[in-house]
Amino acid sequence: MSAPVGARSTNDGAKRLVGQWVSTSASLDEKVQVATDLTRDDEVAVEVSVEQPRRPAAAARVGNRIPGRPP
Repeated sequence: MSAPVGARSTNDGAKRLVGQWVSTSASLDEKVQVATDLTRDDEVAVEVSVEQPRRPAAAARVGNRIPGRPP
């Protein structure tokens, strides 16, 4: 039995095929999905939201992406 076309023969490639977390996120979408999964708990999400503004570069970029807020 062979791997599907486009599948990489690595542990992470196999995990991606079955929808499992991978050791090394390859794309921004994967990284965002991992962060979303980790912050499903409201208490964790609040703590992450409080901590992020302490990162000036990240905080500046977030301000430009808030819906309804002028760029």
